[in-house]
Amino acid sequence: MSRAIPRVTETGEVKHAQSRFDRFLMRLPLNKIDGRLNLFFEKILRRMRVSILKLDNLVNQYLNKFKRNSNKNETRERSNDLFEKINNGRKE
Repeated sequence: MSRAIPRVTETGEVKHAQSRFDRFLMRLPLNKIDGRLNLFFEKILRRMRVSILKLDNLVNQYLNKFKRNSNKNETRERSNDLFEKINNGRKE
C-alpha cells in the first residue's frame, strides 16, 4: 500500500515512485530521435513532391499531345466539309 501512495516533499510537490518504464523513457535520447525523424520525414516529403511533379509533367504532356491530335482531326474535318460544300455547289 505504501508504494501506491504518492510522496509529498516539503515544497508541496507530489513525487511518484519511478517505475521501470519511467526509467527506460528517461534513458532514451528523445531529442536525437526527434531530429532524425524530422530529417526522415523531410526527405520523404521532398521525394514525394518530386514524384508528384514528374507525374504532373507526364499528364500535361499526354494532354497536350491529345489536344494537338484532336485539333488536327477537327481541322481536317472542317476542311473536308468546306470542300464538300464547294463541290456540291458546283454540281447543282
